[in-house]
Amino acid sequence: SYNESYSRSYETVKALLQKYPTIECIIDLHRDATAAETAGPVAEVNGKNSAVYSYVISNTTETYEENSALLSKLNSIADSKYPGYTGEILERPYWYNQELSGKSVLIEMGNNRNNIEEVRRCAKIFGEILAEALEQ
Repeated sequence: SYNESYSRSYETVKALLQKYPTIECIIDLHRDATAAETAGPVAEVNGKNSAVYSYVISNTTETYEENSALLSKLNSIADSKYPGYTGEILERPYWYNQELSGKSVLIEMGNNRNNIEEVRRCAKIFGEILAEALEQ
C-alpha cells in the first residue's frame, strides 16, 4: 500500500547500502501525481521544452544540513549551466528515508500530465547536473 511505501523502501535501501557500500547518492525519483487535466509547467532548455522539477527535503532528519547543502550545490550548478532552470526546494516535516544518507535527493520531475519527452529531457539534464556535483 502507499501508506507503507517508505517503510518498505527503507529496508530495500538499507540492504542495498550494506551490499554496495560505495554508493554515493540515494535518488528517490518521482513524477508528481495530479488529478488536474493540465500538464505541469515546462521550461525551455536548449530550445526544447523540459518538465520543471522540484526537490522535497525532510527538515526533521539528522542529515538535513548535508542534504540541504547538496540541493544548494545542485541548484548552483544548474543555474550556471542552464540559467533559471533550477529545482524549487520544498521542505517538509515528513520521513523520506533521507536519514540513510547525507546525499539523499527526492526529486519530482514534472507530473503525470507532462508528456514523456519533457520528463526525459528533465531527467537527462538532472543527470548531468548530479554527475558534476558528485565529481566536485
